[in-house]
Amino acid sequence: MARFRAIRRWPGRECWRSRYRLPMSPTSVLLVATEWAPSKGGVSSFNQELAAALARLGHHTQCVVDAATPAEIEHASSLKVALHSSLDRGVRPGAAFSLAHAPEVVIGHGRWTGAAAARWRARYPDARLVHLAHVHPG
Repeated sequence: MARFRAIRRWPGRECWRSRYRLPMSPTSVLLVATEWAPSKGGVSSFNQELAAALARLGHHTQCVVDAATPAEIEHASSLKVALHSSLDRGVRPGAAFSLAHAPEVVIGHGRWTGAAAARWRARYPDARLVHLAHVHPG
């Protein structure tokens, strides 16, 4: 079964629409990451850009990292992302803790934060878990 189907909106032009649609109403999204500032690029850069894009679309976006500096928290806030630090909450990195807004979607990244995202999903059982697998082509 194809996940995408071609639809015609304008004569002679096709566009692709997914059968799996995100909710149009604002959703509470939690991204699980190891760091906010992308010191090495890669997954951290992708996560920061994804969080900012979701916030721009109007979703209540939160991100949990192992440790965050006041400058990182301020930067995330300027992007309308609530940044939470495990270190500031007094829990070990990767452990789930209470959030002001229960997430409806939890996003983790491969071997880096996939297991931690699953623990967050266990804490909020009504949430959907999205596990992004990043694979190096070489």
